[in-house]
Amino acid sequence: MPETYYGDYLKLPKLLDSQTPLSFGSSSPQHDEMLFLVIHQSYELWFKQILFELSSVIGLFNTDNVTEKNLYTCTRRLGRMLTITELFKDHIKVLNTLEPSEFLEFRDHLVPASGFQSLQFRMIEHGLGLKHDARYHEAFVGRLNQEDQKKLANFEAQPNLFQVLDAWLARMPFAETQNYNFWDEYIKSVLTQTEKDQRTLNQNKDKFSKELFKKEQANISQLQKSFTQLLDKKSHDSLVESGQRQFGHKAFINALFIFLYKTEPHMNLPYEVLKTLVHIDENLFLWRQNHRVMAQRMLGSRMGTGGSSGVDYLKKSTYENRLFQDLYQLSGYLVPDKSKPKLPDEILKQLNFQKL
Repeated sequence: MPETYYGDYLKLPKLLDSQTPLSFGSSSPQHDEMLFLVIHQSYELWFKQILFELSSVIGLFNTDNVTEKNLYTCTRRLGRMLTITELFKDHIKVLNTLEPSEFLEFRDHLVPASGFQSLQFRMIEHGLGLKHDARYHEAFVGRLNQEDQKKLANFEAQPNLFQVLDAWLARMPFAETQNYNFWDEYIKSVLTQTEKDQRTLNQNKDKFSKELFKKEQANISQLQKSFTQLLDKKSHDSLVESGQRQFGHKAFINALFIFLYKTEPHMNLPYEVLKTLVHIDENLFLWRQNHRVMAQRMLGSRMGTGGSSGVDYLKKSTYENRLFQDLYQLSGYLVPDKSKPKLPDEILKQLNFQKL
């Protein structure tokens, strides 16, 4: 067997010969285009690794029985994806060493190419579960060449992480047994707490202005309504219909159970999965936001090279393209440990890997 040589293993001649700045072939080559090119090629390499990890995680979740071993593997691979997304913010820092005037010197060479045409990033968005409307296909898919459109269509026909995660959460068995319904006890506990808050407010009414008292009263009433509606599947489904919720009802409340009892051994790994997804979403949000700020510094009010509205589009997409909003909303339903219902031994034994 021949010895492995570093440059051959990494295909360095091919890799390092892949930087061909367009301005270098013109009468006025621009030094700074090399940086722009390397940064975006680096993104695509990291996108490839994210897709590699993401596809494996989807495969491990896409089964009726996600074992503890596979769940551990998922937390490791999602954690790797999280670390990679943290690098994106540093890429922006490097790109920010490029002055707007320097970018303008070679920008015209890029038209009509655009980051919108990144097939891999579109695949990451779908793979994580981001939903797109008809505008997406008009604004983005139409900008891809036919070969990439076909690849994207084939990828979108496969299950995404949100779908398999929703199914996995919906199957969680611990909240309800033949003799016990956790959610009945949970609502009782929450309403007891809000009633206590109401009594405290009434007892201290003279310490509040009329306007502030009314506001505090409304907050308590809204909290009571919110917790009561939590178990109403019809109300939940209407929120999903209006785009205010993403997970199905069963998956949403089971995710809340995981957040409430994350310290129980059987809930540790499920919580790590959900927590890591929240942080991945945060990193992508911050990356989009940093990219928007950088684009504004570079372009001002100009259109993007791909014909988009530039900064205005980036600002809108930063807030619209959140991936796991439901997991953020769960914090509004958490209660102090002392207020959580005491689980029966039958369930505690399961959560502690003890046989009944």
